[in-house]
Amino acid sequence: MAGLISRTGCISLLLLAIGLLVGTLFFIQAYFLFILPKPSDRLYVEPTSAAPALRLPTAPPPTITHVPLAPPIEKFTAKEPIRGFNDCTRYGFRGIVWSIAQEPLANVQVVIWEKETRLVAMETTDSSGIYQIMLSGSANVPQFWVQIYQADQPVSNPLLLDIHSDCSQGYQVYQIDWQAIR
Repeated sequence: MAGLISRTGCISLLLLAIGLLVGTLFFIQAYFLFILPKPSDRLYVEPTSAAPALRLPTAPPPTITHVPLAPPIEKFTAKEPIRGFNDCTRYGFRGIVWSIAQEPLANVQVVIWEKETRLVAMETTDSSGIYQIMLSGSANVPQFWVQIYQADQPVSNPLLLDIHSDCSQGYQVYQIDWQAIR
């Protein structure tokens, strides 16, 4: 009989532990379902005055600047050497665009950009492959990109050149010949 009582005592303790566990789970569930505040229970406060109107900045929107990017496929490269000349009346770029077979290429676009700002000029080569882009006045921007385009798409890496405003130092006119490589 002593073994039966201890077995019954163990079963009673086990049932008591299960009851406590179930009770605890019940209270936890009740807390989350009934006691914990819901988003819909939050108070809504009616504003007493109208919110200030949205004011947009009065500055004009920035202008879009197109900076030449490296082309996906390089078809032309600048031939070495690039020659520089002093000229106190103008500044610019000239040269010849050559095919792979060393023949002059007509109707190739040469584009000049001010560094990090804007397009300055675009010229198409003549039937002899020659281009000449001369700009009057003084160079306000000391650096320019020169790049070859075909069908309005870049086909060379941009070449960055310095233009010196003082014609006694540095160069104002550059001769850049371009060579087709593909």
